[in-house]
Amino acid sequence: MSLLSQLKSFPVGASLSSCGRTGEQSEKDFDSIINSLGHELYKPESDNGIDRVVITASGQRKTIQITAGSIHKNCKDSYVISKPLKRIRQDVDILAIGVDWRERVKVVLPQVGEVWVDIPNENQKGDYLWFLLPRSVFTHDNITAHYKMTSKCWSINPSRLKPPMEKALEAWNLLDTEDSEHIPTEFGL
Repeated sequence: MSLLSQLKSFPVGASLSSCGRTGEQSEKDFDSIINSLGHELYKPESDNGIDRVVITASGQRKTIQITAGSIHKNCKDSYVISKPLKRIRQDVDILAIGVDWRERVKVVLPQVGEVWVDIPNENQKGDYLWFLLPRSVFTHDNITAHYKMTSKCWSINPSRLKPPMEKALEAWNLLDTEDSEHIPTEFGL
């Protein structure tokens, strides 16, 4: 069975927002990044599975589904994503996954002692670390080799990324790129 068949059509089983505080913060961060990149951003009035529509300066139009990862209570470096493929619409162009992650480094400061310092990823544009997956990637059969996106909950560990998440990391250039059959190969699938 193709993973594309797992996606839902509009408006059957529309996914109403239940994101809470983490989701709201990630959406604000996403919006801020889109604005800083100089793109137009539209927020649909209803939540039927499309969170944003982005129109780039080059004229590309992308429908975006935004989801946020929550810290895994048993593994401090992993984030749980509660968004299986069956809760994503067929017409979503990009699945944007945000996680509030920083590399933590212990440093010794004179007169203070040891303290932990959060260091953002070098390519990180906002407060969240973002993974952008085009439809040809998140529906590719090989994505389930490392990420169980057909499960109710699956996880990402930003310190140990595997294909395709390593290429999806801060891949904002995808907003200006047409999705095509060669993209999954570029993402390691």
